[in-house]
Amino acid sequence: MELEKIYLLPKYKRKGLGKFEFSSIIENQKEKDVKTILLDMVDTNISSIQFHETLGFKTIRKTVLKEPFFKDELRGMLIMELSLL
Repeated sequence: MELEKIYLLPKYKRKGLGKFEFSSIIENQKEKDVKTILLDMVDTNISSIQFHETLGFKTIRKTVLKEPFFKDELRGMLIMELSLL
């Protein structure tokens, strides 16, 4: 399973909603016998990286987007993985 573009509005951060949502997603995928959840994120988004690490995600790869209209600071990407085994 791969997750893309999940956002929480700033006023809802640090209220446990992200952890609740991800816990629900993880349990749902375990019930479906999904073995791995992948996600990618901008490597400068430190708070999001740290949040996902608390859930057990590990960085497995770094990459750089080559899209011509992306800002330079948004080109670095981390691919993170959570094993559900």
